[in-house]
Amino acid sequence: MAIMEKDSPAFVFWPAALWTLSTGAAFWFLSALIDTFVLGVGPLWQQLFLPDSKVLFGRLLFVVATFFFSVAIYRRVQGTTNHFKNLLAQQQRLNTLIKKSTDITLIINEQGLCHYISPAITEILGYTPEEIAGKPFSQIVLPQHHARTEQQLRQAINEQSVALPIALQIIDKWGDTRHVEGSIANMLQVPSIAGMVIALRDVTAKVDAEAARDQLQSKYQNLFLKNEVAIWEEDYSAVYQELKKLREIGIESITDYLHRNEDQVKRLASMVRINAFNQATLILFNATSRNDFIWHINEVISSQSPSLFLEQVDAIWNGRKLFQT
Repeated sequence: MAIMEKDSPAFVFWPAALWTLSTGAAFWFLSALIDTFVLGVGPLWQQLFLPDSKVLFGRLLFVVATFFFSVAIYRRVQGTTNHFKNLLAQQQRLNTLIKKSTDITLIINEQGLCHYISPAITEILGYTPEEIAGKPFSQIVLPQHHARTEQQLRQAINEQSVALPIALQIIDKWGDTRHVEGSIANMLQVPSIAGMVIALRDVTAKVDAEAARDQLQSKYQNLFLKNEVAIWEEDYSAVYQELKKLREIGIESITDYLHRNEDQVKRLASMVRINAFNQATLILFNATSRNDFIWHINEVISSQSPSLFLEQVDAIWNGRKLFQT
């Protein structure tokens, strides 16, 4: 048994044909009754089965017109039905994505009142959606950010088609501050939403990690600069890239290669750059500036055997984490 696809022409043709058949049969019988008992043009059986050519043409014309009219109606109904089914499917997918998302989604009106809150808010901030619904969004925003939140809301209302970035500090249910960032989009004109959509993700761990990193960097920067031991940083990245090229062309022992090519030792040594140094370094080398220090250290190195630099290069070549001399 053949199964009709809902979007196929047959799915429109057969209902239209059945409707035309039933409507045409009713019209045919009613027309025959009128011709017989009102107009008196002949017996009923003759008007049903053997009408004259004019009457037959009129009835057939009605049947054909009814068929095309039915096809048009069924196509329109089918299109409208498919449209609303697609809208419903999109809405269901959107609802599923929002409910399953680990990000917070809120819909607020122009006055800033929340009328939709996704379930993710419970996992991140501890509130239930019911505790936030109908209340101002600013209620959970850090007081210092109220003015900025109002400004971003006004800006989003003026932007009809652009999702604007937003970054805030939110107070969770336990009174702790959470860092969130995301976007706010104006969907006031979308009938199924009719509000400002705010999507937020929790970035507290990222912000805390960056603050800890900055604090650690500051701590070691102070330790580096204020240390009474001479410390300076040499950048061997250009040397490393050259060694990588030599390894790729098949060089197995860098020391053997440099012993055979002594000019390469000076070339590699010239690639070393001084990135930073502390005050104790300047005192040690009796230098007054960066250029003065570099001149002094180059003088010291050039007066020594190239074996020291070869040892350093060999340490890099073999991937040693620590080099001491």
